[in-house]
Amino acid sequence: MFSKIDSAAEDCARAGCQFALQSQWLGGSRALYLAKLLDGTAKAGGLREGDLLVDYGGTVVTSDSELDPAIKRMPEGEPVRVELFRRDEQGRFHRQTATLPHGGSLGATFLPI
Repeated sequence: MFSKIDSAAEDCARAGCQFALQSQWLGGSRALYLAKLLDGTAKAGGLREGDLLVDYGGTVVTSDSELDPAIKRMPEGEPVRVELFRRDEQGRFHRQTATLPHGGSLGATFLPI
């Protein structure tokens, strides 16, 4: 349905549906879908397009209005621990942690799901 317009939107919609179906086992029902990854701290920390970000530096993030202040609170030169869900080949999500090399701009575009 979206593929002619935007393949990222199609994957975001699919991820949102899969995440909603699995949310009772995952312990969360909202997240930020990583739609576009540029060079930056998110990429350097091992995040991938399609990941679902749920925590940034100890702050639950499910919207831009939560992520932006969380980023601003962290010192730019310090590593930042994030929690995310990543899909496997069967479409199941698994909770993972990653450490971004430093705070500040992530170099990524997120969509709430």
